[in-house]
Amino acid sequence: MGLNTPYPNLRFYIVLQRVAIFHKYILVLPCVLLSFLTLVIFWLPPESAAKMMLGIPPAICLYMLLRI
Repeated sequence: MGLNTPYPNLRFYIVLQRVAIFHKYILVLPCVLLSFLTLVIFWLPPESAAKMMLGIPPAICLYMLLRI
């Protein structure tokens, strides 16, 4: 039990695995749905008030979602 005693070696193995389906559900699917909702706005007549109500929230959501 002196200074010449070797230190024990500890080894840790960590296995990381990416789950691709999580990426699809969290990022890709909401972006596709919001983009489709944005395209729906062009089918509404120009004088429709619903055009503004449907136009601004998807743009804000896409902005916030893509900042993640």
